[in-house]
Amino acid sequence: MTYVTDEFDDGRHHRTARFMPHPQRMAERGLDLRGIFEVFRRRAKLILGVTAAVMAAVVLFLLVSPSLYTASTQILVDPRDRRILETEVTQAGAGSDAVLVESQLRIITSDAVVGRVVAKFKLGNDAEFAGSNSATVAGSAKAGETSDDDALIRRARAIQTLKKRISVSRAERTYVIDVNANARTPQQARAFADAIADAYLEDQIDANRLTTRQASEALGSRLELLRADLRSAEDKVQAYRVAHGIVGAQGNLVSEQQLAELNLRLVQARAHVAETQARFDQTRRSRSGGMGEALASTVVTNLRTQLAEISRREAELSSTLGNHHPQLVEVRAQMSNVRHLIGEELGRISTSATNELAVARANEKALSDELERLSDRSQTTNSSLIELRELERDADASRKIYEAFLTRAKQTGEQERLETPAARILAPAEIPLNTSYPPRVLLLAIALVFGMGLGATTALFSEHFDDTVRSAAQLRELTGLSVFVAGAERREVNLAKWLRIDRLLRQLPPPDVRGGNHAVSVASTAARTLRHVLYEGTATAQRSIIVVSARGDEGAAPFALNFALAAALSGKRVLIVDTDSENRALTRLIAPDASVGVFDVVEGRVSLSDAIITNSETGLNLLPMTAGASAKRVTRDQISALFAVSRSDFDCVVVCGAPLLAEPETGSLCQAVDQIVLVTRAGTSRRDDVEDALQLLRIHQCKPRNVVLTVDADTRIV
Repeated sequence: MTYVTDEFDDGRHHRTARFMPHPQRMAERGLDLRGIFEVFRRRAKLILGVTAAVMAAVVLFLLVSPSLYTASTQILVDPRDRRILETEVTQAGAGSDAVLVESQLRIITSDAVVGRVVAKFKLGNDAEFAGSNSATVAGSAKAGETSDDDALIRRARAIQTLKKRISVSRAERTYVIDVNANARTPQQARAFADAIADAYLEDQIDANRLTTRQASEALGSRLELLRADLRSAEDKVQAYRVAHGIVGAQGNLVSEQQLAELNLRLVQARAHVAETQARFDQTRRSRSGGMGEALASTVVTNLRTQLAEISRREAELSSTLGNHHPQLVEVRAQMSNVRHLIGEELGRISTSATNELAVARANEKALSDELERLSDRSQTTNSSLIELRELERDADASRKIYEAFLTRAKQTGEQERLETPAARILAPAEIPLNTSYPPRVLLLAIALVFGMGLGATTALFSEHFDDTVRSAAQLRELTGLSVFVAGAERREVNLAKWLRIDRLLRQLPPPDVRGGNHAVSVASTAARTLRHVLYEGTATAQRSIIVVSARGDEGAAPFALNFALAAALSGKRVLIVDTDSENRALTRLIAPDASVGVFDVVEGRVSLSDAIITNSETGLNLLPMTAGASAKRVTRDQISALFAVSRSDFDCVVVCGAPLLAEPETGSLCQAVDQIVLVTRAGTSRRDDVEDALQLLRIHQCKPRNVVLTVDADTRIV
């Protein structure tokens, strides 16, 4: 790293003054962390002021903002499908659909739900919710002077205000919804939170009932049309039956039933004929010796039993009695009588079988004829049944649809009374113990951080747009000259004070030019260092130096005095001349009441020795500027003549010139001196003014060798 180094010797110490890095190197470095810190330190008052303003605004906000309490209740959206019936119009479970659950958050804060709470607590008449004129409007409402529009407006305002005090949220991957309500009192916050939850459940029930009612009404209106369609279809079926003589019973045609019955009877008749024929044949066989049919007759069986008994007796009697015995004759007569009775019975049976066979055959023929007739008629009816069945299918379809709609309508009507919400209150709200708004600690912390950030940003922007010289590095980069840092004294002091300070400083070793922030110590060291730079080591009998600034109040006069004191205390004969007729800055520091001055000497009214004010302790000599010379300006020739007069009596002449930009004539004085020192003040001198001052010196073919940067006692130079 390149440094500008100056050697100086105050007679007791040998010091090497190391100054800031070379301007080109500093330009390459830019603003580092140390520079930022210095900006913050230098503009600490601005940062603290902005922070204090932000904090004050937040404190004022906290003072005027009403305190609010927050109560919270939890609602569980049940994901399970709790169906009471199997015919619900709306799905009872909502938790399986994440989007549907998220939609519940919007429903809770909807006007429909919040409006229920507004109506419950009559917030439309509350000035806090409906506006400042709500009380007046409410009074007018009691007197009958308000309109429906006013009530609607108040209700809308109350809903919007209450919605701002309600917040809902749902934890991720859960079905639990948190409902938070803010209010001025803990009791009101709790009441609002519970009322919102109850209103949401009521709204869900009412919404389901409304949906069910609408479905029931739609089904009812549709039933009328279906009933009319069914009646029309049945009328067509009946008209077709009548037109084609198709009669039915129990779902079947009468002709088909008759045909089936006749067919059955014919089968039975033929079976009866066969049975009768068999009996007839048996009867015939029994008359010719067969016993089939005879054995089936009870009378014949009894007679044969008697005949057998009589035959047994006749055999017994025949063995013991003669043929003409009366008992034997009687028995044989009984046997003949029984045989006669058996013959008569068999004849009767034969006649009956013959008649029965004839009747069975006649019945079979009648049934066969009737079946043939019905069969012919059925063939004619079947051709008409095709279209009849089409009509009947249409009627059956209409009947089924009508019955389904009728059943659904009945179920829907009953379901309206059984609606239950798909959610429940998991945890009712509790009375809050502490206020939730405004969050004082959080707001104050945010205000502090934001204020400091805003202050730091403002400081950086102010530094960026600040056109004043702030550091030796800036000044060196701007001028390209060696820069000395000196303290600045803003207050007016007299010579005795400066002498006392300097006597104290003479007992201390000179500090490094860059180190320390004690203003007067730096000023004395810079003055003595500059004294060696400008004066020591030259063969010239007298050295003339002019100390100027771009504009006023940049510390030119105090530094010129400090420089002259440093030279005088080192044993030099020093004359300090005040040529600033407008400001008289140097004269006001030392001899504000001087009656003889520069113009008295250069115009020949008094001699130089008579006009000089000499301090006995330091040997410092002052040629002041009188108060009445403000309209005059010291010229180059006059200052050259003054140098000629003082050459034999003084080793060094220090000229305190007027500000260059305020008095451009000062530039001509610079042509008459050996060295030019430009004094600037940190935080006051503008860069443009320094450049303009240097340009003015170039116009007069003068170039300052050194630049002095004056700083306040509490200013640290980077």
